[in-house]
Amino acid sequence: MYSFTSVTANTSPVTREQFEQTGEDFTLACSLTNEAYELAHTGRYADAERLHARSLQLKAGSVGLQHISVATSYNGLGEAQMNLGRLDEAEDNLRKAITFREAFNQVYETACSKESLAQVYEMRGDLAQAKEFRKQWGGKEIMVCSYSDCLRTKVIPFTGLRACSRCKSIYYCSPECQRGDWQRHKRYCKEQ
Repeated sequence: MYSFTSVTANTSPVTREQFEQTGEDFTLACSLTNEAYELAHTGRYADAERLHARSLQLKAGSVGLQHISVATSYNGLGEAQMNLGRLDEAEDNLRKAITFREAFNQVYETACSKESLAQVYEMRGDLAQAKEFRKQWGGKEIMVCSYSDCLRTKVIPFTGLRACSRCKSIYYCSPECQRGDWQRHKRYCKEQ
């Protein structure tokens, strides 16, 4: 896992000279990332994973693995792998995304990656770990609604979220979001 020191060792923005040398690869990498997220949104997770991996490779070669943009690629890889049922790989990539995002103080993005990791625990059937993980970082008021299509794109204080009444391991900002996520969550929801 990346340490805070190794991630922040080279946080300066890419210089004009560096960008001119690597700009085409970096631009392509960002384009691939956007395309990968669009594919994932339509359920084409294997294609999204392939594009996220290629984007990460291009970013590593152009701006290096210390650049904040790699967090987006790690997060996308993790979410695609989660949806493909490859939970160990998903956990590894989501942890990398969290490390980068915390190091660069990306509060909302960190919360999104942490919610995805909590869903990995949920998919493994470990609702207690999912709940504990959510509550652990929820005390810092950096939580997001657990519904991936929630329209609230900001962090929400833990006290502003409602736990699933059945399993009490997942949190939503509204009854509408809980209903919207039910198709996904009901496979893992167990009475607590």
